[in-house]
Amino acid sequence: MDVVDIDTWKRKEHFMFFKDMDSPFFNLCFDLDITPLYQHIKQHKLPFYHALIYYVMDCVNRVEAFKYRYDSENVVKHDVLHPSFTVLNSEDELFKIITVLNTNNFQQFLCDCRERTTSQNSMIDTELQKRSDLIYITSIPWISFTSISHPIKLEKFDAVPRIAWGKYKKEQNKVLLPFSVQAHHAFIDGIHISKLKDVIEQNMDNLDHIFG
Repeated sequence: MDVVDIDTWKRKEHFMFFKDMDSPFFNLCFDLDITPLYQHIKQHKLPFYHALIYYVMDCVNRVEAFKYRYDSENVVKHDVLHPSFTVLNSEDELFKIITVLNTNNFQQFLCDCRERTTSQNSMIDTELQKRSDLIYITSIPWISFTSISHPIKLEKFDAVPRIAWGKYKKEQNKVLLPFSVQAHHAFIDGIHISKLKDVIEQNMDNLDHIFG
């Protein structure tokens, strides 16, 4: 993690403009073409939700703008971001939020997900949620949505991006996934979300390497 010198930071004016707004968040929803990823997941019989989380996190970590946070004193840039995501209990239809540290090994990631899902009895691990190097992720696989928003405590500075996706649809030999990014405008603009979209769609030529 690096501390950013705000005075010499190219984004200083934008940061100062947005940081104290009552609602500095914006949300973009769009369809992702995940056809190659969908085919890879089906061919290799991977768990869809966890494979998507792992792949999206690999892509998020390639876009620098998503790594900035503010701790009330300093702007910092994290080296690596980690997923914190919802897991549904189908029996009682309640979810828990689990946090798994990023790894460059997909099978290890799956093991860590299983262990955390089993061992965490509470809805949320409050200690892990204190970390700022997270990306919040959720899935709504029953609805192909066109809009979504996320709850946020406005009394504190929360710059953790929220990512959500919905029910995929098949159109003209393509698999399209409704995808949403909610971000703090002090750090992230529309161009950065566009860059993430490009990385996600263009990096699918590299799936064998990513999933090992």
